[in-house]
Amino acid sequence: MLRTASLITLVAPFAALAACDSPGGGGGRAPLDCNATPNVPACQDTRNDTVSGDTTTTDTNLPDTTQPDTTQPDTTGPEDTNPPVDTTPTDTFVPPNCSNGNRRCDGQNAQLCSGGNWTTTETCSGTRVCEDGNCIQTSVCTNNQRRCAGSAVEVCVGGQWQAQSTCPTGCTSGECNPPVTGSDDCETIVACGDNAGCWDNPPSNQACFNQCLANGSTVGKSEASAMISCFDNCSWDATCAYQTCSPQRAACFFTKTGNKTCTQIDDCIGTCASGDNTCVTACYESGSAQAQARYLWLNACIGLYCEAGDSACYQEIFAAGGPCASAFSDCFP
Repeated sequence: MLRTASLITLVAPFAALAACDSPGGGGGRAPLDCNATPNVPACQDTRNDTVSGDTTTTDTNLPDTTQPDTTQPDTTGPEDTNPPVDTTPTDTFVPPNCSNGNRRCDGQNAQLCSGGNWTTTETCSGTRVCEDGNCIQTSVCTNNQRRCAGSAVEVCVGGQWQAQSTCPTGCTSGECNPPVTGSDDCETIVACGDNAGCWDNPPSNQACFNQCLANGSTVGKSEASAMISCFDNCSWDATCAYQTCSPQRAACFFTKTGNKTCTQIDDCIGTCASGDNTCVTACYESGSAQAQARYLWLNACIGLYCEAGDSACYQEIFAAGGPCASAFSDCFP
């Protein structure tokens, strides 16, 4: 009995559950019909759904709390990696490159700012350089400094070289070389030029004559140059040259002067033996410079018109109106 009762006690709960159609039902009672009595608590659940057997229905009288789906379909196309360029013109401010009126140097170019841009106004050259936008003259030497430029002497004045003189014998260390001193007197120099043909085609050939001058003494070169220059001024016309240049000829041919007159020189020469040139020279040198010049002109004029010793010719050229009348009257007043 005890074993049977225990078995009944253990099995009873399962039997009662099997006889009930819904939660809360009891064994032995009629099954609960939730369709007929939906408001019975046993027929309600936490979602306000009505239980009817194994079927659940939604209470359509409850408010709809579901949210609408707001997600919209993506209708955009693929991203454009090359968007169109905006060509709309815009006013772009460009700052000026410089301030008007300012100056600067661009290398050796002097520049001025005009209209906000640099403009070259001058390019500096030579001894001028660009400084603070202007071409300025630079000092290339120290005042009073001397130098040679070929055969010329140059002196620094105001920071610049200026030619001062030309040296006939060349220049050394800013000074003219001393004259080359030879021994030839004026007569020897002139004879050299005559033999070399330096005045075959007047005026004189200076380059030719310079070769003869190079061997002359200081006095000899001065006297010879003065005489040849006078001849050049006369275009080597004999009458002009002998008359006008007689003082230069006398200085060239004679080394001494005295105080005798032209007439006295003639008297002296009358005492010399024929062909004694030393005696003749001594007579010339006894006279004054003026007397020497007058006697030279008289003898030159005779030689232009008459043969030596032709007394009749002499009378003719010395007569009034004759070509040598003035030369005769100057020597024999």
